[in-house]
Amino acid sequence: KLYDEGLLHCIISYNYDLSVESIEEFDDKFYYPIDCEDFEDSRIPFYKLHGSLNWKEGPLNQNQITRDDNNIVPMKYLSAADYIQPSIICPTLFKQEINIDFQWDYRARFYKTLWKKCWQYLQEADSVIIVGFSFPATDWHAQMLFESAGSKRGGFKKVVYCHKDDKPEKINEIKSIFGGADFIEESKGLESLADNIGNFLKFIES
Repeated sequence: KLYDEGLLHCIISYNYDLSVESIEEFDDKFYYPIDCEDFEDSRIPFYKLHGSLNWKEGPLNQNQITRDDNNIVPMKYLSAADYIQPSIICPTLFKQEINIDFQWDYRARFYKTLWKKCWQYLQEADSVIIVGFSFPATDWHAQMLFESAGSKRGGFKKVVYCHKDDKPEKINEIKSIFGGADFIEESKGLESLADNIGNFLKFIES
């Protein structure tokens, strides 16, 4: 619905799965911004900020991260100098790929470039819809991404937060990330958001 109405301008995901890639005509509608210049592409950018099961990496001397369309990368390990695995940032508090200045590490260069592109894109956004992401403590980088991008351009105007029975203190935490933005929540999960998408579209467009 958002896509059809022309209101979907980018997708940001912290998941590794290939749910979005499974969408029919994915390649005609979306693209990975790390592969091309945003301003030269009419498709919708899809930022997978913690990596993906279809992104492939190996030892440091390989010096690149490649992608394999919609297929999960098979893991192979023979030695520290000969292995293949999906390229993902592990769910820990200490995420060295984006937290440490490892310019010699191709993984760090890749992910820092990806996060920078996303940050620049967010500076142009007026509205944000958050589905199923509660900004956990291990992902404080995500909070800083939205806070700093919003502050660069006067803040976001509208925020829709879709969750399933989050506690009031968590709701308040997330509200604080987006400052004075108009905030509305859907507390019964994604299915309810989809059923009532018309109301949320009116909120965003108002």
